[in-house]
Amino acid sequence: MFSSSLTVAVAAFCALSPAAQALLAEGLTTAQVNSVRQQLMDRAHVSWEYGTATTAVLEMDYPDISVYGWAPFPIPRPLDQDSYIMRNAAKLMDERPKDSKTIMEDGAAGDPMSNAITMLLANYSNPADTRFQSAFYSQLGFIEYDVPQTGDGAISHRVSEVQLWADSCFMVPPSFAYWGAIQTDLEVQRKYLVKAYEQLRLYRDHLRDPNSNGLWMHVVMGTWSDVGHWTTGHGWAASGMIRVYQTIAKSALRDELSWALADLSAWAQEIVGAVWDHQRADGSLGNYLRDDSFTDMSGTAFMAAVTYRLGVITDVSTLIPHADRAFTLVKNSIAADGRLQNVVNPYDFTTPYSDVSPEGQGFVLMCQAAWRDYTAFTNGIHHSLSDVFSAFAKAIAAAKSNEDSTPTKRRRHVPVQMH
Repeated sequence: MFSSSLTVAVAAFCALSPAAQALLAEGLTTAQVNSVRQQLMDRAHVSWEYGTATTAVLEMDYPDISVYGWAPFPIPRPLDQDSYIMRNAAKLMDERPKDSKTIMEDGAAGDPMSNAITMLLANYSNPADTRFQSAFYSQLGFIEYDVPQTGDGAISHRVSEVQLWADSCFMVPPSFAYWGAIQTDLEVQRKYLVKAYEQLRLYRDHLRDPNSNGLWMHVVMGTWSDVGHWTTGHGWAASGMIRVYQTIAKSALRDELSWALADLSAWAQEIVGAVWDHQRADGSLGNYLRDDSFTDMSGTAFMAAVTYRLGVITDVSTLIPHADRAFTLVKNSIAADGRLQNVVNPYDFTTPYSDVSPEGQGFVLMCQAAWRDYTAFTNGIHHSLSDVFSAFAKAIAAAKSNEDSTPTKRRRHVPVQMH
């Protein structure tokens, strides 16, 4: 049986009236999707932008491989070698210094980790190129053992000092969870699924503003801080929670970790509800959640995407109209060349930006994919989640049995576990 949280979600949506289920009739046009995607691919150039691009392209173009797919574990199929994700993975390896401990050189500890899933997919799709696996292992070891931590174990987002950013919730925990979910050794799987959950819990403990109704501060600790309620930061945090939720829910340990699913769902819902309390009359959100902050369509698109994704795992029917209004404005804010307009500077986060925001482009694709999947969900589920989960559990048991009987032989494409 699949998790009780998913059972409740399905039952809740089946019980909703047609009016409660109503949402936008149309998303982006095909031309808009293509131009938005092209701008993303052309302009992404720093670590977290590449990680965001992989996530967005998976959700939009490879939904079965994305963690939002019905059966993403084990990885269902290899990517085409000429796909954007594979081309980008090769580019990152071509440009990576041989002695680098991270996938990309970066002063941030968390941002390069956003490319860990790219490396795992590339290794699965082209195991002959050992650079992908090597880069992943090096990155994993670096984030676990070399990066400074708080006294209670929260991994710093920065390398030079202990400093926590809401952004890290999107970069690090989903990668831990994904690595865990593809393991056939259940102890290793449990270790990394729980580690993903624990990092989110610790970040929430430190960044949730006790003086607000569920809003988060952006940056705490270190030599400077940003205690404002940055809209995109809430998207990073809630999206990370939902991606980890989906990963755990489709893992072999979903029942054992049902307590984690309940927390992740509740935490994400708290963030989403608190953010939409600050939605403006035109459907937008400010860069910071206060009246005097300029409009930011990047954060607006991100929060709409998160809301649609949350709608598949718990009843947020009262919040869907907020996402619909936001997505309507997002659609109308896309220029003819595919550029999302009226965005925050992705390299500053406090000033408006007139150029292309690669992360903003990714958020638009995520919003379209999330709206598409939520629409399909409310129109009825045509797959058996319980059958999918049972098949995965059987595959793990078979693989484990095979490894026990022939310890030197591993299934093709399954990354070697770290010891």
